[in-house]
Amino acid sequence: MTRGSVGESPLRSRDYRLLVSGLAVSTAGDWLYNIALVVVIYERTHSAAWVGAASILRLLPYVLLGPLAGTVSDRYDKRKVMIVCDLLRAALMLAIAICVALEAPILVILLLVCAATSVGTPYGPAVSSLVPVIVDEKRLARANALMGTVENVSIVLGPSIGALLLVIGSPTIAFVINAVTFLGSATTAAAISARTGEGTVGDSQRLLGRLTEGIRAATASSVIVVLLMFVFIAGLLYGFELVVIVLLAEGKFGLGTAGIGWFNAAVGVGGIAAAGLASRLAENPRSDLMLLAAVVATATPFAIMAMTASPAIGLVAMAINGAGTIALDVIAMTLLQRSVPSGVQARVFGIIDSVAVSAMLLGSLIAPIMVSSLGLNETLLVIGALLPVATLLSAPRLIAITKRAQETVDKLRPVVELLERSTLFEGATRQTLEAVAATATVEKVAPGSAVVEEGDEADDIFIVVEGTLDVVSRGESGDARKVNELGPGDHFGEIGVLEQIPRTATVTATTETTLYRIPGTVLTDIVNQEPTVSGTIIDAMIGRLARTHPSLEVRSKEKLDDAVPDEDHPSGDGG
Repeated sequence: MTRGSVGESPLRSRDYRLLVSGLAVSTAGDWLYNIALVVVIYERTHSAAWVGAASILRLLPYVLLGPLAGTVSDRYDKRKVMIVCDLLRAALMLAIAICVALEAPILVILLLVCAATSVGTPYGPAVSSLVPVIVDEKRLARANALMGTVENVSIVLGPSIGALLLVIGSPTIAFVINAVTFLGSATTAAAISARTGEGTVGDSQRLLGRLTEGIRAATASSVIVVLLMFVFIAGLLYGFELVVIVLLAEGKFGLGTAGIGWFNAAVGVGGIAAAGLASRLAENPRSDLMLLAAVVATATPFAIMAMTASPAIGLVAMAINGAGTIALDVIAMTLLQRSVPSGVQARVFGIIDSVAVSAMLLGSLIAPIMVSSLGLNETLLVIGALLPVATLLSAPRLIAITKRAQETVDKLRPVVELLERSTLFEGATRQTLEAVAATATVEKVAPGSAVVEEGDEADDIFIVVEGTLDVVSRGESGDARKVNELGPGDHFGEIGVLEQIPRTATVTATTETTLYRIPGTVLTDIVNQEPTVSGTIIDAMIGRLARTHPSLEVRSKEKLDDAVPDEDHPSGDGG
């Protein structure tokens, strides 16, 4: 199953179940590993600064390699990218376990940690951009919320197991277990049936060009830019939390080393409790206001902890923080998946990872500095009050941007509805259709006028809005003959674009005709990235070429290993 399910739950999709299962196993291991790493560093250095430095070295690869990692995930089959990342990380986790057991220098351990993060950077963008491929757009918010729930259950289990291991065993065991979870994640990824393009049709674009295209996509929309701002705020709070939780557990609340696990587990419990609400917030028409509320819920608990000496209240505050965090993540992720064209999604998510982790690093860096300068309680008050106030001050700007974005969506709706009815884009996601609609220009054609002529260079494709057209081809016989008649909803021009050959037919208007002209590069990108669309188009191309140019082979089919035809769709014959 390469598209969404028909039931209410995204779990109706086998591929989604596999994706979530692998993510659950891997995330539980990661949190177990995170706790063990913090404990190893803190016990050997007794320094919050070293804990911050460890966080920096662990996260820095996302900042430096995030955009490149997203480009890699867009270039290759995302399932294969996930498998390779998991296997490499499993090997490096075993190396870390050996170094910890042998009490190797801290710097050696941190360098291995940095390497493990580096080889795993393409994994996140691959997962984020794979979800809309295997889950129907209507189930997208539920799918993201469910993944958030699974991650938060893992956050509870990971630190809880970690706390137990730290009491009865050694941190070395945690790193070994994490290696095993990566192997489990690779196994589930290998069982996923959905495939994505691997730089197939007409893909001569170099790595730098693809990277630049991803950056343009991430900055082209004011909505995406605003969402990036919220991603940055969430990352800043998370980075701050990584360091402060150690000081809260060890110092302020006197819970000892195991308390680090309990506080992280409280975050996970809050996330689990709020997961259902998060999906409803993401589906709310006023998602802009929901984002603002999520930021307040994420930051305010720090101020609460500054004003109490009760560990119980502190744990409740962190649970509220977890609830706000999952709401913020689900709303932002769902909006981004719906706003970014599928052809560049992994690249954009790679950039998002870079922005988020840059913020985490900044939070990890400023936390010990602020605590040293102001004191722990004062620092908690500043963070817990300053960020919500700053976010609320941005509310008018956010509301104005989302209003303009909705106006744009409303303006594109007639074009999108026509594209949905066209067999050319059958299987394309809603955000892909909106991106295509944004590139479409309207052309009026008088009766008797040729839109494309046989032998001309192929550049754009066309969708018929109103009117009728005749398709005439000389083909290989040399005798001009009518091979089709086109009407509203039909398309033409895709053969020349995808095969990179001259037009194979002449298309002439027989009545007053209105067309949408769409750049050929847009179709090429979709075919490369959405195999469901690819199979439909390639199948139709084979049938049409058989009528006019039977000796020509559809080269695009050979380049699309995973494009499986569904049925013939002979809606147009104009190449």
